[in-house]
Parts: sequence; C-alpha cells; structure tokens
Amino acid sequence: GGLAIVPAFAVGRTQEMMMTLMNSGLDIYLDGMGWAVNRHYMNMPDYLQSPERLSDAMNQIRVIRNPGDRKSLAHHPIVVITTSGMVDGGPVLDFISERRNDKNSAVLLTGYQVEGTNGRMLMDTGELKLGNVPVKVQCELGFYDFSAHADHNELIKFIKGCAPEEVVLCHGENRIALANDLREDGFKVHMPKEGQLIDF
Repeated sequence: GGLAIVPAFAVGRTQEMMMTLMNSGLDIYLDGMGWAVNRHYMNMPDYLQSPERLSDAMNQIRVIRNPGDRKSLAHHPIVVITTSGMVDGGPVLDFISERRNDKNSAVLLTGYQVEGTNGRMLMDTGELKLGNVPVKVQCELGFYDFSAHADHNELIKFIKGCAPEEVVLCHGENRIALANDLREDGFKVHMPKEGQLIDF
C-alpha cells in the first residue's frame, strides 16, 4: 500500500529500471529528466541494444508531467522511477518529503552513492537533507547494485579510444589519480570546481 521510490540517473539507469520493471504487473510511473532522455534515445535507435524493448517499456510506464500530478500521485501505491539517482535534487526529494514518515513506503537505491551525497547519507544514517535540514526517513530503505561505472583502467582505455583533444573530469572517487595518468599519456585534463566555466 505504500509508494516505492526508485531514484535513478536519467541517462542509462532510468531506462534500465524501466525495462527491468516493465512486465512486473506493478503500476509504474516515470518522473524527471529520464523522460526527455528516452525521447533522445529513441531518435538514435541504431545505438541501442534493444530499441524495441525500451519502446515497450515506454508504452507500459506512465509519465508524470507536472508538479500537481506528482503531489497527487505521492499518496498512491505505485512505483515511481525518478531523478536524481543520488537523491541530491529533482523530483525524488518531493516524493520522499511526502512519504518520509510512511513505513509502508520504500526508497530503493539502484546505483552507487558517492560520499557526501544525500543518497549516501540516507544509506549510512537513515537521514537525508531536505532544504539543508537533516530529516529522518522512516521508509524502508533498499539498495540494489545496478552500478555500471567503469573502473580506472577502463576509463583510461575508453578515453584513449576516443582520442579527445581535452578531457573534463567532473566527478569521481579519485579524479586526481585519473587526471595524473591521463596527463602522463599526453592528454590535457580539466577538473572544474562547481560553477566553474571552461571555454573550448
């Protein structure tokens, strides 16, 4: 009878969750940026392993299109796949805010939660920040390892294969080590701070 909240990264993980859950018989909704990403994916079917499967999932899963729908659906027994995957912003916070004291509801994390994110805080302490205020979440918490991150050597191999003129490392567990190895291989590497602009 509760709400199952599935935080997911808009690119890749949302689509994976949609295809994993699509034939479950559950009432599933999609909220957040994943909906726009789906449209972009479907415009490039040659790059998808199974565009038919993603299309089937898109036809089975309903889309939440506005905050009013989000508010009303937050009190129904449904599954919501929503951004952000690390619970730091986006619609996921609205859903958790509405149901955080409901022990029948659940937050089901599906990806790696970086240190310092709301998702990691939720995993470690059962709390997260809503408007910079730590609050206890009474929902059931679950973690399912769907992580698809490449490791250090796989990232280097990928970058070498792309042969870019410059590399921008936005986040990661150890950007400095990766940047150093890439620089040794002759790449120009940027590691921007939040809000920093880089001109190319």
